[in-house]
Amino acid sequence: MTLNGEHHRPFARSPKGHTKTFMLLHGCKRQLLDRLVRAKLATASTYRVERGRQIEITRIKLTEAGRATLSKAIRPVVPQRFRYDGKPPED
Repeated sequence: MTLNGEHHRPFARSPKGHTKTFMLLHGCKRQLLDRLVRAKLATASTYRVERGRQIEITRIKLTEAGRATLSKAIRPVVPQRFRYDGKPPED
């Protein structure tokens, strides 16, 4: 499964995960969420709340393996002139 920095945004600020609706509204595709869960990179938990009627809510949360995979996918590429090898940049 190929992940990129765009996939990280909805997960970035919430260690508790987000609702599936939130994730869909922020650009994640249903297929991606399903694949993350099947690959055990995320968990999906469903619960019901009653607000005049019962509403089913699904929360998606990255596992440690999912966080590691995403952190590798979004690791910034450092341009050659900013690499820290002790040598001055060549222009």
